[in-house]
Amino acid sequence: MPASTRLPDGALDTAADQGRLMLWSAVPEEQALINGTTLSGELRGEVGDSPLVGIYVHDRSGAKIAYYEHVDAQVTSKDVRLDGSQRLSVTVTVSSRVPEGVETMPPLLTGGGNFVPVGSIRSDIHVYARPAEESSAPRLMTPAPPTCRSSMTG
Repeated sequence: MPASTRLPDGALDTAADQGRLMLWSAVPEEQALINGTTLSGELRGEVGDSPLVGIYVHDRSGAKIAYYEHVDAQVTSKDVRLDGSQRLSVTVTVSSRVPEGVETMPPLLTGGGNFVPVGSIRSDIHVYARPAEESSAPRLMTPAPPTCRSSMTG
């Protein structure tokens, strides 16, 4: 690899630790090696006796307008099954706090209307919980996101 394209020492480790580098393989033997590692992207961890529920927001506006997006989430346990796993109810409320006069903001911030109308926000929201055999009481983990309310039970 030419020196000009060489990554700084530890760059891949840092990216993996931050959840920015993940791997998946369609080859079962390879995937078995990836499972359980930082690279797997598996939701891991506990807060007290409760596993984490991850709610991830991906900005699709092609701009920086998601700065004005606010996300609120509620996770509740609906029931405990015979195997000890739980049925959870997740409600995610997304609201826009885009200020008046957005039309005067720079296109770098608003996207200039390329992917969404100026002042609009478009996001994908993904909710993840650990496999049922590992779950106990729910605990919420959210990243810092027009009004939309969505509920999911499962």
